[in-house]
Amino acid sequence: MVQIADNYVAGRVGALLPKEELKDLQPIQDYTARLLPSILSLTRVVAAAAVVAIFAGAGTWVASRFGIPPSFAALPAVALATVLFPALVSVVTPQAK
Repeated sequence: MVQIADNYVAGRVGALLPKEELKDLQPIQDYTARLLPSILSLTRVVAAAAVVAIFAGAGTWVASRFGIPPSFAALPAVALATVLFPALVSVVTPQAK
């Protein structure tokens, strides 16, 4: 434990453990670092599609109640999709830093 603390104080954060203790170990792959952003992006896309579908359904329902032609029923959903698309693309597409 003292050797780990000494390595930390010396600034060797990437090499805290002694090499003797690591010689027989195999590194493992961290799949969560690649999987988590994909899951979050997919969740955002599905949530945005669900919101647009709800607006389309609500527009159709309201249009049928008031005798509005069905061609105008999807206008709220189209307007919402137009507003959501730039935000959705900026979240899903990785940005250069």
